[in-house]
Parts: sequence; structure tokens; C-alpha cells
Amino acid sequence: MLLRRCRYYMLQLAREVAEASGRELTARTSNTPYELWKGKRPNVKYFRTFGSKCYIMRDREKLGKFESRSDEGIFLGYSTDSRAFRVYNKRTQSIMESINVVVDENPLIETNNGGNDLNKPLFEQAMDDVPDSSSNDNDQDNEEPKDEGQDGDEEDNE
Repeated sequence: MLLRRCRYYMLQLAREVAEASGRELTARTSNTPYELWKGKRPNVKYFRTFGSKCYIMRDREKLGKFESRSDEGIFLGYSTDSRAFRVYNKRTQSIMESINVVVDENPLIETNNGGNDLNKPLFEQAMDDVPDSSSNDNDQDNEEPKDEGQDGDEEDNE
């Protein structure tokens, strides 16, 4: 289940990279492909960070007096049909498009508790579980511990 979600998020990421790469500088000139095609600079003010926490306004349903006015979600990208954002709604567990989205792009707080961070996007949690093959435990076994208190040069004379 998690692997299937991770694959889907990676496909969404690839789609957003393709969208943004049309607005990056090319190697031969200082113009973007968009600028070469359209003759004007691209507008990148609406770009948001993929995988960020976001809040979706619940404007499609009738809400009671004490119900939450927004749902928490994960920002996935932009709609191809309209000026809406594509988001994963955590409450309904579905992907939806909405214009009324507030994206929280603040950096995530690192946790040292050893568990999964609930604020981390799912694809980052999946990547944390992959073992790192570059670390060797053999190098640490060959080193001898150093005792810093056995120098004998420092004495307290009062």
C-alpha cells in the first residue's frame, strides 16, 4: 500500500519537474524555453514546493457551526485543465483539485525520537527506510578508543 502511494507520488513529482523545467534557463542562452517560445518571461510566483503540507478550504459541502472549515493535505502540483492546485486530501484520502488552497512551505522540523515524523510527506518517510549501503561498520571496529584524561601534564596546583 505504501509502495503504491510512493510510486504515485513519484509520478506526480516527475510531472511537476517537467512542468517547471520549461521555465528554467537553457544552457546556450540565458533565456528559458518558455521565453523563447512566447517572447516574455514566465510567471513563477505561483510555484509551490511539492510535497508540502497544505490546507484545502471545504467549500463544496455544507458545514455545521463547529465543523472545521479546511482539510489538511499534501500539495501534489497543478491542474492541467484549470488554474487549480492538485492536492491529496488526508481526511477523504483522495486526490482533488481546488483553487482555495493554502500551502505551508515552512521547512519541516526534524525529530530525534527515532519514529516517523507525522509532518513528513509519505514519499520522504519511504525513502528514510531504505538502508544506506555506503556506510561500513568495519572502519569503526578498527579504531581504538582514546582516553583524554591520561595525559598527566595537567595538574591542579592551588
